[in-house]
Amino acid sequence: MDRSELSEVCARVLRSRDKDVRVVALALQRYLVGEGRRKVFDKRSYMRRYMAEYRLRGKRRKKR
Repeated sequence: MDRSELSEVCARVLRSRDKDVRVVALALQRYLVGEGRRKVFDKRSYMRRYMAEYRLRGKRRKKR
């Protein structure tokens, strides 16, 4: 069973009346979506943003 078939099964189960089954299907569906959206940490952009904030803090201190 591949990912698309599993998502179709989840969609069918979400229409069920049993709340416990719907909760499990929803959790599985969120897990499947989350696997596709896994974010990779970008250290370069993080450091660029951090240094810009650091310089801004330095400028604020000098004005006083």
